Amino acid sequence: MKLWGARSISTFAYTFIFLFYVIVGLTAAHPFDDAIYAQHAQFFYYLNVNPGYGLPMGLYYDLINIGGYFVTVLSAFAGLSNVLTIQIGVKIPLIVFTFMTAYFLYKIMEDMGHNGNYASLLLLTSPIYFFTSVIYGSALVVSMFFLVSSIYFLFRGRTLVSAILFGISVGSYLYPVFSVPFLLRYTNKEHGRKETVLFLLTTSAFAAIGQLTVLFIYLKMGYYGISPNTPAGYLSIMPVPYYSIFDILNIMGISNVIPGVLYNYIYYASSIAASLSYFLLKKERVNKESLLVFFLIQGVLFSAINPYNLPSYMSAMIPFAIMLAFVYRRWLLLGLLWLSSAFSLVVMQTINSAGFMIYFSDLNLKILNIKNVYPTWVNSFFGFLYSLSLLTFIPFALRTRRGRAVKFTKALLAQGSVVGVLAIVAIVVLIPVASNIPGEMFLSGQVNTFQADAISESLSGGSLLVNYQVPLVGFLGEGEHGNFIGFVEIPSSFYTIYNTSEKATSPPGSWEQPLSLPYPLHNATLELFGTKPGSVVAELANSSSIITPSSTRMFNGNTTYGFYFATTLSGLYELRVNSSVPLYNHNQSSLSIFLGGYPKVGNVMIGKYLIPGNYVPGYLLKSKLTVKFTGPFRVVPPFEPSFIVYLSTGLSKPIGLTLIEGGIMLVVLVLFPPVLLLYLTVKRMASKPSDTNRNEPRS
Repeated sequence: MKLWGARSISTFAYTFIFLFYVIVGLTAAHPFDDAIYAQHAQFFYYLNVNPGYGLPMGLYYDLINIGGYFVTVLSAFAGLSNVLTIQIGVKIPLIVFTFMTAYFLYKIMEDMGHNGNYASLLLLTSPIYFFTSVIYGSALVVSMFFLVSSIYFLFRGRTLVSAILFGISVGSYLYPVFSVPFLLRYTNKEHGRKETVLFLLTTSAFAAIGQLTVLFIYLKMGYYGISPNTPAGYLSIMPVPYYSIFDILNIMGISNVIPGVLYNYIYYASSIAASLSYFLLKKERVNKESLLVFFLIQGVLFSAINPYNLPSYMSAMIPFAIMLAFVYRRWLLLGLLWLSSAFSLVVMQTINSAGFMIYFSDLNLKILNIKNVYPTWVNSFFGFLYSLSLLTFIPFALRTRRGRAVKFTKALLAQGSVVGVLAIVAIVVLIPVASNIPGEMFLSGQVNTFQADAISESLSGGSLLVNYQVPLVGFLGEGEHGNFIGFVEIPSSFYTIYNTSEKATSPPGSWEQPLSLPYPLHNATLELFGTKPGSVVAELANSSSIITPSSTRMFNGNTTYGFYFATTLSGLYELRVNSSVPLYNHNQSSLSIFLGGYPKVGNVMIGKYLIPGNYVPGYLLKSKLTVKFTGPFRVVPPFEPSFIVYLSTGLSKPIGLTLIEGGIMLVVLVLFPPVLLLYLTVKRMASKPSDTNRNEPRS
């Protein structure tokens, strides 16, 4: 009876937490990443684009995300499609895999003689893990499931299953690859050389399936065809990262002391060195506990010094910190988790004007009007403290001395209260807008519109050549191009060409000044600066005509003389000025002028084809194309004409194979694994009373 009571309490706790996850998953989202995942899923369902197109985190997560988004597609068929259905579609896989991670954490702790329920509940109520799963929405929680489950099967002696799961983990998120050396040593010691070779070959194959597909996209589409978290970004030059120990350099004003690309090498070198140092351990210390310690160290390094750092990265170390808190009976590890979480939340709150509330802005756009202003040093200071607190895990984890037993009930209540507060915030934000939920999430409604990337600009015979990448087009069949149309748009911003005002003056009289416009301008403005009111006349002349201003104006106490030209200006001119008052000049011979206007081009061409009205027909769209803008251009301008691609036909509801494939992905990749685990758990619980061996007390 007592046992049933304990099970009932546990079931109630898991159910209650699951409801919290669903509520916050519905209402909160990363305003950018969630929309990107949703858009990739819509590309698959509505445009029949291969799910390998997006590859934000590798093929495995793309397939899982497509399966989760199938729920949103079904709701669209039912006539219900808004920001809530979009966000929950993205979050369903993350919630499922978070709870499955908690399950395997429970199993590992039970096998090692500890209270698995407390361990799994501590993971589910961890503020940062909760944030990563249902607010930030990071694919890292999917990778962490495969990693933790891989460790469980490795401890059980199921080397092949462990290798497959570990390979999928690396194929979903690359960071676990640094754990391979110490995993191989552990496997060799516990299971022999043959099993070690099998582990290496198997895990390499499954990792390659996930990551090499990303590399394929990179080779085919270039850097702009993939997301920053793929191999092209791994050696990119980074500024001083946030959420980093190097934030202290920002505070000291010496952020340029370390070349940006060096941050990558620091992280890679430290992770490889930490992994290889496992070989320095004596053979008797190569065991389950030391393996968990080194997984924690890898998670710490990934969270603390990765050059492209994010608040979600701390999730890579949380399961191992919890496990070691049980193994070593060290409450300090949980205390450090709370401290690091607090610092992380402060960084989130100070990183922009809206702070943490920005994650609820998809539902309530008024949140974007919040204007909290924090000194920049506050964000850097707490980013430094956050990273420093993470790094302190390493010396404490390496101390194998066991401490006193932890009062995990109190720890669980403390964490659970934080998650409860987040759920309350979600409800409070939702209630005022419940009757007017936006129909679209940022970007998601633009599945029929996407921006091409301008990757380079050059000059050829006075024309501007802009090379564009249009990644999605590269994955469309030839017959599908006709459903799209491109549009080239010249920037409408005012650009200043000359601004040479100084304090030296020249006497009244006539002036001449050669002007070479670097690119064509329309609605141009010329300003000259005098010492007092007077009469100033200006005109422009080229080899064929004299251009007079369409209007003039005096301002700034009648000492600034403005001249406005309706004619498009392009090429070489001579500025002629006749003034009755002294004018400022910037050296003793040249007139001070301010000249600017709006850029304008002549013809727009792709190859030999003239593009009337700047509209590009679908048959000219390619994954890489060069657009020619006639000028004359004498220098590469400070702007890039934008290239937007539209779906020329209306989006219909998805039909055919995409629905079948999406349904299969939902069932096989998202729903089947937790149902199987639930079945095995119930079966185990049903057989437990008859298992006399289970009656022995645990240490």
